[in-house]
Amino acid sequence: MFHIDVYLKMKRRQKYIVWAAVFLACLGISSGAVIYINGAHGLGLTWVILGGLVPILIIITTVKNLNSYYSKG
Repeated sequence: MFHIDVYLKMKRRQKYIVWAAVFLACLGISSGAVIYINGAHGLGLTWVILGGLVPILIIITTVKNLNSYYSKG
């Protein structure tokens, strides 16, 4: 029973992290698009790329940390 509870808790936290990262990606991409439209093309394009990549890295590292934390028991 303990393992099922830990597993469900980990899955719930992973779900929250993924939704937060999706929100950050949308925020980063949309703000980069606004910067691009306003005329700073290089900065806007860089902002869009980073706005899409950083949340993916957040998901990967956090889920990996959660898995290692909960696998210890």
